[in-house]
Amino acid sequence: MTQLRAELRDLKLSLCRRSPAPRTRNRSRTIAQVQDGETVWTNVVDTGAAISVIPPTNRSALKPTSFQLRAANGSTIETYGTKELTLNINLRRDFKWSFTVADVKTPLLGADFLAHYNLAVHMKTWRVLVFIWTAIRQHDIHQDHRDPFELQHN
Repeated sequence: MTQLRAELRDLKLSLCRRSPAPRTRNRSRTIAQVQDGETVWTNVVDTGAAISVIPPTNRSALKPTSFQLRAANGSTIETYGTKELTLNINLRRDFKWSFTVADVKTPLLGADFLAHYNLAVHMKTWRVLVFIWTAIRQHDIHQDHRDPFELQHN
């Protein structure tokens, strides 16, 4: 019986290693590549990151700025200024963005980049979507032209 339990445990461990982790628990996924001279980074979209960051390429030549970031675990992250890079995220065009250079291991595309280019991440498929806002004819909108979220005073 002990041998059967050990085999069952080993089988469960083997299946766990082969099964992909559920995507809904992780808030970041790889979707973009950035090339900076000879360095090619694979960027991760982090749906919890406020700003986009890249790791420094030559730490010894950089001096920390007074601007520090705070990680989700509460630790501080040193920054070293900004760097403009061009991204290819397979959306038929390149995207230029000014990244904050920081003490991170993985480049992150944050909410600042997504909002600027009207992009969103489909959380189920982890694909980047482009929002295209179209004009709506006036008669398709309710006749009352007030802001529906405006506070009404009596």
